[in-house]
Amino acid sequence: MKMMRFYQELISTNNKLAHKDSEFSLGISNWYKKNGRENLPWREDVSPYRIWISEVMLQQTQVKTVIPFFNSFISHYPNLNKLSYASEENILALWTGLGFYRRARNIYKAKEVIKANFNNEFPTKFNEIISLPGVGDSTAGAIMSIAYKESYPILDANVKRVISRYEGVVNDSSSSSIKELWTLSRKHTPLKSIFEYTQGIMDIGATICNTKTPECKICPVHRSCVSAFSTIEKKVISKKINPIKYIHFELAYTDKKVLLFKRHKKTFWESLWIPYETDNS
Repeated sequence: MKMMRFYQELISTNNKLAHKDSEFSLGISNWYKKNGRENLPWREDVSPYRIWISEVMLQQTQVKTVIPFFNSFISHYPNLNKLSYASEENILALWTGLGFYRRARNIYKAKEVIKANFNNEFPTKFNEIISLPGVGDSTAGAIMSIAYKESYPILDANVKRVISRYEGVVNDSSSSSIKELWTLSRKHTPLKSIFEYTQGIMDIGATICNTKTPECKICPVHRSCVSAFSTIEKKVISKKINPIKYIHFELAYTDKKVLLFKRHKKTFWESLWIPYETDNS
């Protein structure tokens, strides 16, 4: 809790303490203007609502996977007014196949908060946005910087990788590493061209400064990058063995109907409709 409060205080005071545009931020902003992925659907007709939906979908999921789900979601619910009438099951149905279904449930909870507390208008302040279920520091920062064009830092997986390599610092899940990366992200977040910078650093992390084969020769900031053309990235790799769980179902059906039950267990598939689960002990 103390660490979370530190992050929120650090980010919420960003506008008062942000540094001047650096070589790093200028290089990324200028690169984006020429090379950015402007054809992504959430970068067309930019709005706080569309950025919110896309950022939640992009949590732990690649862009190419998200695109068709985003397009389908927006075709059904193009704005907050339409979404306000959606049930949790409506949202979950559109999420089927995307995974991490807690994100869908958080969208439902968040739109209910927006309807109750913000007159069904998307909030405009960082502290209001971060109060929404499923919205963390980085997602709120992305909405502020992309939709509202206000200077706020972000720190998703791509940004962590770019900044940690550029500065030559450890990139792992430890609290000390995350704290340092937030400090560095804030340091490099520009006061101007925040839209281009935020989109650009995410694009560079996804397309150039990728995990396995970074293309340093075409990176706009390689001249001042500590890790350029090297493999000095420090990262803790844990050998985690995923457990295997066997689930047994009994399927009851007729020619036209299948009997399904809504899952209420606080585990995977929560709130989804599945066949009757039998005791496999």
